[in-house]
Amino acid sequence: MSQLPGRVRSHDDDDDDGRTDYLDLDELARYSRLSVRTLQRHLKRTDDHQLPHWQVCIPGKKKGRVLVSKRAFDRWIEHFRVGAPVAADPDDVSWIKSRKTSH
Repeated sequence: MSQLPGRVRSHDDDDDDGRTDYLDLDELARYSRLSVRTLQRHLKRTDDHQLPHWQVCIPGKKKGRVLVSKRAFDRWIEHFRVGAPVAADPDDVSWIKSRKTSH
């Protein structure tokens, strides 16, 4: 199986077709609709919500290309979800609290 340019293979984070898409920051910005600057800030975070990424460096260079897997990004962005949790069963609405309305 030939590998397409811009795709990195990983056995740790495979999609159903056996390949994982790794995006650079420009591609991730388009995918996520977040700015590159916002993504860079999340790369530098020191708490538990740092954006998981790989820094691929060329020997002798301090900085390298930053890559983020789509799957890792999708898991990471869930930390910022606001509102109701995703129910395992679409018919399970037990998380909804009944509201008393006054008339």
